[in-house]
Amino acid sequence: MGGIRKIILHCSDSPFGTADLIRQWHMKRGWRDIGYQYVITNGFALDSRYYQEELDGQIEQGRPFDGDNYLSRSETGAHALGLNAFSIGICLIGIDRFSLKQSMALCRLINRLIERHGLKISDVIGHYETDNANGKTCPNLDMNALRAIITSFSR
Repeated sequence: MGGIRKIILHCSDSPFGTADLIRQWHMKRGWRDIGYQYVITNGFALDSRYYQEELDGQIEQGRPFDGDNYLSRSETGAHALGLNAFSIGICLIGIDRFSLKQSMALCRLINRLIERHGLKISDVIGHYETDNANGKTCPNLDMNALRAIITSFSR
């Protein structure tokens, strides 16, 4: 059990998906659950050809998380090697382009988590910024620009 010290942003590296679909993918790999606490959808749930506006920018619960400042064993994600015990993982559905609705939802969620857990904007990092990223580019975003946008969004 560890106190939350980081928020780590990821992308699904797929043009479609939901928390339930990623859960299936992760469990097929032998994991006990989805690796992320939150998933933000892009409107393409099961196929990249069928857009559903009501699903664009939806924040879905991934791995069960009660929202307090500590991660129990069942709440600890599997998204960033060496950091899972004290971080919240957020996955944006997509590869390298994300919708405006996803971006707005991401800003709201991150600001809410920063406030709830007493974090700073510098505690929000991309997976590629971790020490064990092993060449990953996830979430395929300029994190410095994103942190500036999130900061301005909170005003």
